[in-house]
Amino acid sequence: MMRSILIILLLLFLYIIKFIISSFRLVARIFAIPLRVTVELPDNKRKNLERFLTFLRYFLSVVLAIKVGGTISGIFAFLGFNSGVGFARDIIYTLHDVRVLKSHGEDPLMRGLGVLATVLMVVEISILTSLTILSKILSLTLSPSTYWVLGLVYGGAYLLVSHNNPGVLQRNSLLLLTFFGVKTGKAKAEEVSRQLSKQFLR
Repeated sequence: MMRSILIILLLLFLYIIKFIISSFRLVARIFAIPLRVTVELPDNKRKNLERFLTFLRYFLSVVLAIKVGGTISGIFAFLGFNSGVGFARDIIYTLHDVRVLKSHGEDPLMRGLGVLATVLMVVEISILTSLTILSKILSLTLSPSTYWVLGLVYGGAYLLVSHNNPGVLQRNSLLLLTFFGVKTGKAKAEEVSRQLSKQFLR
């Protein structure tokens, strides 16, 4: 009995930390909305495939919830499946975007910003991964996480989106938008400088 109570309290603590981190990520995404209008991000070449996988994800989660039966069980099945999918997709997309950042470090300034953004992205996803895995391990002692595991397996399909895709996949990431915002501003400043040079040399 005491062991179960301790596990529940630890799980509650872990979920609170995850909620705080997720809230910060949500706020960052809101602040990133104006940046998306002006920043030139490498285009995602597999948008249609991503949309199809996302549609199929929610379709399967609804079917699973209906098959399980019962309102509460159905809700847990829906949320568990989507949580597993989101977890797998976030890891896949983060690793992909880290590689994209590396390919855009043309000069010392961009390489330095790329390294900083990479470190922060890896730290963020590592913390969330550790919290998620630990919470799932603890949850197994109280209830099965079959739906989450099914979602995790399905989330592997997003590898098809990331494979040989030169575009940025996490298009709401404040870190990525900041990096490419600096890159965009730098390119425009260089273009203005070239135009002014040409005018003065006439």
